[in-house]
Amino acid sequence: MQANSNAVYTNELEFLEQLCKREALYFSSIGLLEQTPHAYYLRQEALPEYHDLNRAFHLREDGCGVQEVVTEVIQHFRNQGRAVIADVDPIAEAQGIGFALRQRGVLPLIGEMLVMAVTSAQASIYVPADLRIEVIAKSSLSQEQWIALLASESEPETYAMWKQVAQIEAESPLTRLYLASLGETPIATCSLASIENWGRIDSVFTLPEYRRQGVATALVAIAVRDSLAQGDCLCYLFTERGGEGEQVYQKLGFEIIVRNPLRRHMG
Repeated sequence: MQANSNAVYTNELEFLEQLCKREALYFSSIGLLEQTPHAYYLRQEALPEYHDLNRAFHLREDGCGVQEVVTEVIQHFRNQGRAVIADVDPIAEAQGIGFALRQRGVLPLIGEMLVMAVTSAQASIYVPADLRIEVIAKSSLSQEQWIALLASESEPETYAMWKQVAQIEAESPLTRLYLASLGETPIATCSLASIENWGRIDSVFTLPEYRRQGVATALVAIAVRDSLAQGDCLCYLFTERGGEGEQVYQKLGFEIIVRNPLRRHMG
């Protein structure tokens, strides 16, 4: 990874520490955050099945011994009667925490995630004909449309949970909501959170029948432009390796910063 004089990190390890700090700030705006010397713990009582809000991350040994960290993490979840959900970043992996978790039956999920970031906006943004992209007001009809549209990608049996997840995200004081519409029909969503001069892009979704038409590209490009214009030094997001999103973000100048930044383990 190239060091960036405009950003607040100089190497991958510094980026990871800064990333975890901002992830903690973001998720604490929509759930409960508990911090110990060994880990950050998130909890959202209203959504016990939503793993992003019920997990441990930023696992650190810091001279105490790997087994002490792992025992604390496992006991934290066992005390709640829940399965262990822990995200292991490359720093924790290098310290041996990931290996110790796996020895005790807390195993990684299949798949590879990427953190991608961009530090400059495109000079011009192509918006498909008749597409309207707007920042929508909180507690408005448009917000309800944003929530329903984002939840629509879920399976029927999980729709209620994902609608509640979208509702919680939409109500975060850190989050700005973007909605793309053709006429009166909402077709795509995106969100932007500004966290200590980093922009966090999330909830990028386009209805299947409108994909591959430049909608998501325009939506994210506008969010990035707004983020950097308001003083963020970079914009970052999480995406699956090899997915359609990775190609979209590369076109916008996003670069891969860390592979498997927060590798999800469960057990």
